[in-house]
Amino acid sequence: MCAWSRAGLVALIAVPGIPLPVLCGLVFVVQVIESPAKAAQMALLPEILTGETYSLGVAAVTLTTQIVTLVAFPLGGVLVGLLGPNCTLMLTAAAFAAMAPVTRFGLRHRPATSPSGPGETGSPGRRGEVGSFWAALRCAACWRSRCSPAST
Repeated sequence: MCAWSRAGLVALIAVPGIPLPVLCGLVFVVQVIESPAKAAQMALLPEILTGETYSLGVAAVTLTTQIVTLVAFPLGGVLVGLLGPNCTLMLTAAAFAAMAPVTRFGLRHRPATSPSGPGETGSPGRRGEVGSFWAALRCAACWRSRCSPAST
């Protein structure tokens, strides 16, 4: 769903003559849509890889992302120079559209994990860690308000 949405929005960005505020709004929405896509990718990784292979997988994803970023900027500049910005944006929209069926049909459906996380029993899991984080933050804020010089 995220890839289809991004494909449509990038195709709208490629339309010539769009007012600048609308263009900025479309770019903003494209970036906002990237967040759930990235979150889903990172949430799926521990389901696929376990143990030591998980750390290697995270390292491989990080390295691949950095390499693609280094290659994409100069390649994008060359494409904009050769094809123009509108054609390059349409090419980007086509890449997102091509990514959508790959992610939809290329990945096996996995049910939601239990709160304790994949393969773990008795541990709080990610939700528990986040809850513990917020509880610690509230405790620190409470402690700071009690110990601040203004309260004495």
